[in-house]
Amino acid sequence: MGEPPLGLVGASAAAIRCSRPQRCECQERNPSASLMDRFRPEFLNRVDEVVVFHALGKEQIRRIVDLQLARVRRTALAQGIDLSFDDGLRDHLAQIGYDPEFGARMLKRKIRLEVESQLADALLRGDVRDGDKVTMTYDSGTRSVLVQKGASPTEAPSEASTQVPAHA
Repeated sequence: MGEPPLGLVGASAAAIRCSRPQRCECQERNPSASLMDRFRPEFLNRVDEVVVFHALGKEQIRRIVDLQLARVRRTALAQGIDLSFDDGLRDHLAQIGYDPEFGARMLKRKIRLEVESQLADALLRGDVRDGDKVTMTYDSGTRSVLVQKGASPTEAPSEASTQVPAHA
């Protein structure tokens, strides 16, 4: 009864011993040794396999952001909207969607809040319609996501593009 819950031990051990993206050789070679210090043999006899998780690096987090945004893009394409995202928005999502202790679990929620909700609002207002080409950007000055109609992520917003500020 004096032992902490398994999930907390796993998360704290991973955060303390493997807080860098490189492999922790001591845990890779013999992860059971760390467990023997924390758990009773009766419990460990019931464990078939030990999996060591490593902290995500910036490149891995960015890849997860790209995968999640690809899902949003496919959904928009099904609605007839050609959606793209600039690097500033990707970087912003990677920063706010990752926590060293919990990993990238918050990322889906942040994308739903910061990207999907803003696009849905623009659709409901009629600012974005079927057949539109839309780029979503992040404005660090106003700290908000912008929906830009008629621009590609490499183009600067021009007179022809319409900026639709998102509600933060």
